Amino acid sequence: VQCFGFLVTGLCKAGKISEATDHYQRLRKSLRFLSVVVYNSLIDGLVKAKLVDKALEIFSRDMDEALCQPNSHTYGALVSGLCKAGRIAEACELFQQMIERRYTPHVVLYTTVIDGLCKARQFDKACSYLEKMESPDIVTYSAFIDGLCNVGKVDYAFELLKQIQERGNARPDVVLYTIFIKGLCKAGQVDNAVELFYKMEDIGCPPNAVTYNSLMRALAWHKSVDAARRLFTEMIRKGCEPDGATYPTVGMYATLVRAFLRDERAMEVDELVKDMVRRGCSINHHLWDTLVRMLFTSGKLKISLTVAEQALERGCEIHVLTYYEIIRGLVRLGKVSKALAQFQKMVEHGKPTLSRQMAMVHSSLVTKLCRRGRLEDAYELHQKMVKRGLSPTIKSYKLLIKYHFKAGKAGVSRQLFEQMQKVDSPQTRDTYRVLLEGYCQAGMLDEAYGALEETVARQFKPTGASYLELIRKLCELGRTEEAHHILQRMVSLGHRPLLLSYNAVFQAYYESGRFANAREVF
Repeated sequence: VQCFGFLVTGLCKAGKISEATDHYQRLRKSLRFLSVVVYNSLIDGLVKAKLVDKALEIFSRDMDEALCQPNSHTYGALVSGLCKAGRIAEACELFQQMIERRYTPHVVLYTTVIDGLCKARQFDKACSYLEKMESPDIVTYSAFIDGLCNVGKVDYAFELLKQIQERGNARPDVVLYTIFIKGLCKAGQVDNAVELFYKMEDIGCPPNAVTYNSLMRALAWHKSVDAARRLFTEMIRKGCEPDGATYPTVGMYATLVRAFLRDERAMEVDELVKDMVRRGCSINHHLWDTLVRMLFTSGKLKISLTVAEQALERGCEIHVLTYYEIIRGLVRLGKVSKALAQFQKMVEHGKPTLSRQMAMVHSSLVTKLCRRGRLEDAYELHQKMVKRGLSPTIKSYKLLIKYHFKAGKAGVSRQLFEQMQKVDSPQTRDTYRVLLEGYCQAGMLDEAYGALEETVARQFKPTGASYLELIRKLCELGRTEEAHHILQRMVSLGHRPLLLSYNAVFQAYYESGRFANAREVF
């Protein structure tokens, strides 16, 4: 049975719940009465796998059928699981049942229930459980006080602190004082928070990085960013340096950056970034990415690019969406060369499988380059991306095909169209329209007619404008019968010709003296 307990616990921890349940069912069939150890192993595993309902089913049905009495461990696992799932009413019901059966809950379980009640804002009930405890520890008090502070009941929380100090059964620690400072700041009592902060040293409980961070945030947003910066400097001077891999570092630098940006003090932001680098902080890529986004959205494009470059130099990866926004911003500002340079850097530092966002960035760059007459640059960029495995957007292909036709490079346009087929880029009616109209404008009518046939063969319905372009061109070159044939084919395929298409063929026949044909068209 003990071996089974270890087996089930291991399977549940590994996420193999169905396998653990199968073993349990087999054992249940072979042995009518199982020990509480077996049930506890499975219930504990199910709770940890967040399958509380399944655990409750075994508790209320299987254990009852086997006449197996639950013990404190059984109740503890279920109560803890229900609290974590936010099902505090059920947790309290079981907890009360546990007490009535004369099982003494341990401090950790009491703390879990009190914390759950506070989160559900049931403070009276939480207080009643706190009073029932023989010797609550500072963690239990902290859970209750945190709940009070979160709903603005700071004065009530301070009364409780006085009781703790008078009883002397628990010594307030840095975690508890940090909770108070957070609560005071949340209630807008920043001056009181500052006063308590400086009292901590006097009572032999120096603040830690989390305490500094909590107060610094409040100062930055409610008082003065300069005061927040001074507090940050003081923290480092006193030797309470933030660990570069921890949350406080990210929070502190991000808080100061946001506040300086709010006050439009970009120079201080630049100094902060230099300070981070100078201190050799092992800043993770999330902070760099956050920093770049904040700077960019605040309109500090130049600094955001500098920070992005510094991040890349240190091997940190800037998220593709952040780069996407920066490049789009540069394109909107008309700084195409800079946008192009940044895009190439993004690709160099990017992943082998390039994303949809990168394809969209590529598309916006191609659009801008084409419209500025930098067709060679647009084509070169396009080819580089295809070689790297990027599937450009249909819009990119359409623009490149269109502008190469305009530049008299019909051959390149055809190559681009064929490339679309090779890289499995979906071809649309619109793509064929661009190809057909391009051939017409270039006077390559046989190729245009071929493109039309290909469009129909692929079961795309050519637009009336595409037909019109080809019909007009044929009429201009005196190939009126072919134009008339296309018009008739349109009708036979169920495509409704534009009135202008009829007019073009009618006029061509009429001007050449072929009145019978003109009458037929009419």
